[in-house]
Amino acid sequence: MSNYIRNIKINYLFLVKDINLTQGIWMLYLASKGLSLFAIGTLEAVFHIMSFLMETPTGAAADLFGRKTSRILGRFLAVISSLIIVTSNAYFGFAIGFALAALSYNFESGAGEALIYDSLKAEGQEERFMSVIGRCEMGYHIASILGLLLGGILGNIAYQLVYFVTIFFSMSALIIGFFFIEPPAGAHGPKRQRASILQSIRCQYADCFTLAKSTPRLLYLIFFVDMVLAGYTMAFYYIQLNLERIGYTPFKIGIFLIVSSLAAIGGALAAEKTHLRLGEQKLINLSALAISLSIAACAITKFSILPMTVCSFVYAVLFVASRDYINRLIPSDKRATLLSFESMVFSFCMIAMFPLFGLLGDAVSIPVSFIVFGLCLSVLSLIGARW
Repeated sequence: MSNYIRNIKINYLFLVKDINLTQGIWMLYLASKGLSLFAIGTLEAVFHIMSFLMETPTGAAADLFGRKTSRILGRFLAVISSLIIVTSNAYFGFAIGFALAALSYNFESGAGEALIYDSLKAEGQEERFMSVIGRCEMGYHIASILGLLLGGILGNIAYQLVYFVTIFFSMSALIIGFFFIEPPAGAHGPKRQRASILQSIRCQYADCFTLAKSTPRLLYLIFFVDMVLAGYTMAFYYIQLNLERIGYTPFKIGIFLIVSSLAAIGGALAAEKTHLRLGEQKLINLSALAISLSIAACAITKFSILPMTVCSFVYAVLFVASRDYINRLIPSDKRATLLSFESMVFSFCMIAMFPLFGLLGDAVSIPVSFIVFGLCLSVLSLIGARW
């Protein structure tokens, strides 16, 4: 087995980073520390603001100084973040922890996918990328389910225990990260090495802007697909609040989340065959419309698990397929930067959609918000299909 292909198997092991036991209890933990709901909300805002500001700089750094280095640094910051949160007793400490958590996410978001794609590209096996990223998405959801189950069990004993076990998995991923081999990316030549860090990043931004401007298909995939994926993510979170509002217990909501994750695993595995059957544009068009109509159908709360399951399946198909479509249009030395820019676009869509959905939900009702946003997204999907 070649050195670069080894990165793919190492990456499957690296997915232990996604076993995050805190995902279901972090709000409860902060509340137990005496924080108000408003204070908890501002901590979430700290995370998203930091993530938004640092997304492209960390992507440029990954292109310039190595994807392996970026991923290792991301895991290191994840460990430090969890340690700060679990040992803090004041708002300022929690805010630092959340900011570092966002930064750890940023260092991973563009670098991880870039390392996988360029490892395959170095061996002339780019056609395997959709299959590989599908397995990675499956692994992510399995890790997420495991994290929810373990977090719920250990949270009944002590919230601090949940964080320390999460730190163990982050440390495991950190150690695994040292076994990656940096694939060739074309961004480490002598000219780049002699330039200052700030000058190198400025040049990277300028080159990426020129590439994006001259590749309208890339901009379409980034903005349109991320808008649809953000719509699903918004619905996924708000459906939990709606289920709680009508009397679902946390246990039942947890089962709901697990069913959705299982559907997403199926979609991730089906993505490559769906692409071969439908082709790129038809897959994007039908997926966007199916997600939009499923979001509207979630307004029928009693049966919302059915459209949400469909939505999760189609979301995973579109997510996995779009990773391949986007990466094929990006040269290796710009990959992490542009993938980080894409993550920033996704964050912007989330920042715009979340409060609008909430405002409409407060003014009328959450089911009405699902209908309105689902239909609006359907119209935008039909417009995007004509691109």
